[in-house]
Amino acid sequence: MKLINLLDVIIMFVGLGLSTKRPIGTYLRIADVADVAGFNTFWIPDMNPSSPYLEQYVTLSAVVAITERMMIGPGVSNPYSRHPAMIARAIATLYDLSNGRVFLGFGAGGALALKPLGFPLWDQPYRSVLDAVESIKKLLAGETVTVKSKYFTIDSLSFNKEPKRDVPIYIGARSPNMLRLAGKIADGVVLSSSIEYIELAKKYIQEGLNHRNRKMEDFKIINWVPSAFAKRPDESYDMVKLRVATYLLYHPISMLKKINFDMDRLNEIRVAFNRGERDIAKDLVSEKMINEFSICGSTKEILSKISAFKDAGVSEIVFGDPFSENEIVTINELRKSLLPIIKKI
Repeated sequence: MKLINLLDVIIMFVGLGLSTKRPIGTYLRIADVADVAGFNTFWIPDMNPSSPYLEQYVTLSAVVAITERMMIGPGVSNPYSRHPAMIARAIATLYDLSNGRVFLGFGAGGALALKPLGFPLWDQPYRSVLDAVESIKKLLAGETVTVKSKYFTIDSLSFNKEPKRDVPIYIGARSPNMLRLAGKIADGVVLSSSIEYIELAKKYIQEGLNHRNRKMEDFKIINWVPSAFAKRPDESYDMVKLRVATYLLYHPISMLKKINFDMDRLNEIRVAFNRGERDIAKDLVSEKMINEFSICGSTKEILSKISAFKDAGVSEIVFGDPFSENEIVTINELRKSLLPIIKKI
């Protein structure tokens, strides 16, 4: 499509991925302003049914309807709390509604989406994600699907009288097996990591890509990281600390050890979280952790970090929470300052 072809000339894509904890009116206003400002992608997390988060696919529909340029999708859906056939139907509908401006972020899910429904973290994530993604791809291509997985069944379902939908699929992955799976079956991977972690992850991704004779240049690496924009750099450092701590706890210990991460400090953060001592966990986040696992600081520091991510093979940077105290003002400021530079890094 013409829109997507125009986006292909951009060297570095820029996305926005903010939680739906915000009121629906505020959230839609953010999406509208981001679209006008020139963000390439808009990622909507799945935290349902936990309160007070908005329903992901209802919100996706609303964002698609009020925007014109951005690619939009879930970040990420999972095969446990949502049946893959229903995800395929929702994505197909969003594709038609948006004239093709849709991608699918997919993964094993998180605590807010799974625990309230009684799903463990995580039961056979490799097999479940594999079966789900393969089923969704076939349905979107018009093939007939029959599959019986542990958490879902599809019985002779087909969208074969409909047009094929070419939807990019990106897998949220951190462990070696899931990174290999992303390389095997997806168009890209969603990380939330440091440069060292990304370099290590690429080795496992390439192993997956080798199964289908594809190169890393044909694969999209998306880094969705905690981000903070404030008037003073020290304010942004403080804003992002708690989110960095949370993200780090989801990284596999085996991978962090391989990049010589400070495991003693991470264990202290984990203990503080388990005790409900969030302020203590926040204070345990070091300056090194902030520098490696977030986007914040002065304009010069932010551009330097993003440039380094690009050099490490990242093709899209996604700004995540906490972002700012006034999203609309910040987005408009980024439109005039950082966005044009980042896209050409």
